[in-house]
Amino acid sequence: KQRKPMVTVDTCKFAHRSVTLSDIVFLRVIGIGTGGAHRVYFNSLKYIRSTFPRPCVVTEIGVPNVKNERDHELLVEAHMRALERNLLSFAWWHYAPHNCAQHGDHWNDENFSIVTRSRSERVEQDDRGCGGSSVAWRIERILARPVVSRVAGTPTSFSFSSTTSSLHFEYFASQRLALRGCETVIELPQVHYPTAEQAAVDVEHVSVPSRKTHRQSRSARGLPEIEHALCSVPISATNATLGMLVAVHIKCHFAADGMESDALVRVSVSRLG
Repeated sequence: KQRKPMVTVDTCKFAHRSVTLSDIVFLRVIGIGTGGAHRVYFNSLKYIRSTFPRPCVVTEIGVPNVKNERDHELLVEAHMRALERNLLSFAWWHYAPHNCAQHGDHWNDENFSIVTRSRSERVEQDDRGCGGSSVAWRIERILARPVVSRVAGTPTSFSFSSTTSSLHFEYFASQRLALRGCETVIELPQVHYPTAEQAAVDVEHVSVPSRKTHRQSRSARGLPEIEHALCSVPISATNATLGMLVAVHIKCHFAADGMESDALVRVSVSRLG
């Protein structure tokens, strides 16, 4: 049986009657296939972010579990990338440890849970009519993603691919925060980087003219020295659940007599082996 192509529509922008001719011509509001889904979700969240030009948290965003697991994986990855590329904080919907294949989340006929009762265990049904006494992750490799827990500056871009386990993150390093000893910390999920030795980290910087003094040249005098290290994350209930066992620590050292400038720091993490 031939598989039908995935069609994605930005219902938010249509509902707001904000769709332009260029949105239709360049397929920003309607997409076909995986690439179309990534493009529509990114532009939809970009539109929402521009509508509310202030820090915000996207709540209860999620994808219902569907019978075709591959489609589910593609949709979750598209949502995650769109959120990350737009630098949005979010609360993923949701965690229901009593979820099971027979009855879903046991609420409102929904089946969104990122965990479900183990199907491999043959035990008596509980009071909810579900078998299995332990929970198992769904699509853990896609849901477990790097987290930037501290930034000594201003983030400008973030992207991660669960397929290749590759991370690209950029931020403007703050000279003021650097002089106070602040650092940037990126926590890496164990499912993508089982050990510190399997995480290849590359950090570089690009000097740009100060936003305060535009006449400054791109001289190397204004570039900070950067040091980075991979460290173990202290075990706690939170990071043990999320599988965050390794973290990248980055520090920028600006010269005391250097010109006041902004330094764009680029961080790349890939998996070895």
